[in-house]
Amino acid sequence: MMAEKSIQDRHFGLLKAYVFRPDDEQLALAAELGRELVLADIPAEEIAEVHEQAIHRLAQESPDIKLLDVAHLISAPLMEMLMAYGLAFREREEALRESDRIKSEFISVVGHELRTPLTSMKNAVDIILGEMAGAINEDQRRFLSMVDRNIDRLSGIISDLLDISRIESGRIKIELRPLDLDAPFDRAMASLKSRAKEKSISIHKEIPSDLPQAYGDSDKIEQIFINLLDNAIKFTPEGGKICLTARLVRSEEFALHSKKQVEELRTNDCGLDRNLIEVSVADSGASIPSYELEKIFDRFYQVERSLTREIEGIGLGLSIVKSLVEGHGGRIWVESEQGKGSKFTFTLPEYNPERDLKDCLDKEIAGAVEKGAALSLTLLKIEQFEYIEETYGEVEALKLMDEVKQVIQDTVLRTTDMIETLALGRTIMILSDTSKKGAFVLGNRLKEVLSKQTFTIGNESIKINIVLEVATYPDDGVAGEELIKKAQSALADERLNGF
Repeated sequence: MMAEKSIQDRHFGLLKAYVFRPDDEQLALAAELGRELVLADIPAEEIAEVHEQAIHRLAQESPDIKLLDVAHLISAPLMEMLMAYGLAFREREEALRESDRIKSEFISVVGHELRTPLTSMKNAVDIILGEMAGAINEDQRRFLSMVDRNIDRLSGIISDLLDISRIESGRIKIELRPLDLDAPFDRAMASLKSRAKEKSISIHKEIPSDLPQAYGDSDKIEQIFINLLDNAIKFTPEGGKICLTARLVRSEEFALHSKKQVEELRTNDCGLDRNLIEVSVADSGASIPSYELEKIFDRFYQVERSLTREIEGIGLGLSIVKSLVEGHGGRIWVESEQGKGSKFTFTLPEYNPERDLKDCLDKEIAGAVEKGAALSLTLLKIEQFEYIEETYGEVEALKLMDEVKQVIQDTVLRTTDMIETLALGRTIMILSDTSKKGAFVLGNRLKEVLSKQTFTIGNESIKINIVLEVATYPDDGVAGEELIKKAQSALADERLNGF
């Protein structure tokens, strides 16, 4: 592959600097370019090609042929310098990665070793506080309660350390599913209810009833809410307020974002061509100094007011939140104004069955590539779905789809398979380690089972007819979109032929 134009341009600029400004300036350019070449993972032979193209470009842009001679004279030492900088940078990066690996492994081992005795201590304190080992007086209760709170605090710190260790080592797995935001937020709020009550802090949520589903991992989003709410409670004074809001941001609104925000969206999985759910957690606590807003998501960073140790924690909560949000393809930022508190806002992708199915299929294909196995996509459609929807209504039609999905799950699906229902009475199965022949065998078995099933629509009992088609990796395509189009096209042809 050819190097990106930005790298070619920077190389050309460096070459020109050597010719016209042979001073210390080119050293900084060389160091930066060497770093970029390593980050871009450009092979040595391609670096030479980029360099040669820069020389020709320099010659074309100057009428003085001697310029080309000068460029050739300095090309060898310049290449040596670039390669030396690149090698030094690569070695430094590898050393940093190894250091991070050792640190993460150390944190993981120590965290697990500490968690076991802490659990035993917690159980012992709970037994004594519950007076199961005998009566205790008020002074003893007060001191034991202090121990109990500090055990909880240490447990929280250990959990944060283990979470950041798992994130850094890539061991955090995010399972994307369609979900309503109310459920994970309500669970997070319930777990922190007593802490908010201690400070008489009220927590409200304003989620529109018609807000579309987000596409995310419910447990990870609950953790995001817990960390943001915990942070808000810490910095909100007694009697303060915390409010959660959520809204749909349509793709056309991105034009109103700043250039930096658009670039961040472009680099994340969400892209600029899909809607997002924007979620905010605002508090009425002390504001964050403007010069600290960019640093607040860094690991172990604590704003100035927490350095007094009035606020407990080690500065990992927001770093974990940022990693989890970015793991969903979203972004997070904070706004803070003197006297008005702070507002943390993050984005999640809106659930889009068609697009998210393609993304999911791409991930499954990547797994099949690693294993060297086949993967089949089976598309099933209820032939009379449009008639059912028109006659009995959308609610009854969707209820039928859910029943069909349940029959499929009970009949043929393994734990490694996936199933999704789509619009227009369609159901898609992703069958891992399954050839086209095997997928058709399963599909025909399903057709037989479903044709014998009686379904209730309104007050009537009906039978349904199923048509199906199969597309298989790698025979019919190597990307999710290719397999979906292949199956849809074949299914349409089959129906036109009278099946």
